[in-house]
Amino acid sequence: MNPVKRFMAALAFVLLLGVSVPAQKRPSEKDLGVPIYPKATFVQSFTEGPAARHLFASNDVTISVARFYERKIGKRPEHTRDPAGMEIYRFVLKSDKAAAVPDLEVVVSHFPGGSLIPDERGQTWRYITTILISKSKKTR
Repeated sequence: MNPVKRFMAALAFVLLLGVSVPAQKRPSEKDLGVPIYPKATFVQSFTEGPAARHLFASNDVTISVARFYERKIGKRPEHTRDPAGMEIYRFVLKSDKAAAVPDLEVVVSHFPGGSLIPDERGQTWRYITTILISKSKKTR
């Protein structure tokens, strides 16, 4: 599955479960292996296959969030935009060429109209940018 489809499936999974999942402790930058965008709201952590995924959201402009990661990581992202207007900036930091899933990646995305994300109380909030940090369970 390509990174865009994998991200969309993971996000859909999180959004569907968001209302019924109890509040979780926000992971630290040490846990993640990358910085957390300063204005990001922690949404949820979950496991998908061989990776632990950590979803954050922000109402800052997507390109600003991507530039933050570009400066902090020191690497340019892979940038894609689909015909529906979804925009994705993908930073692969560690990857085994033979593995289907990178060991560590940051995906910053924007969905036209934003993403509706429920909090632990069941209230739904609209965010224009989502940040998905994925880390292989073997790199923990």
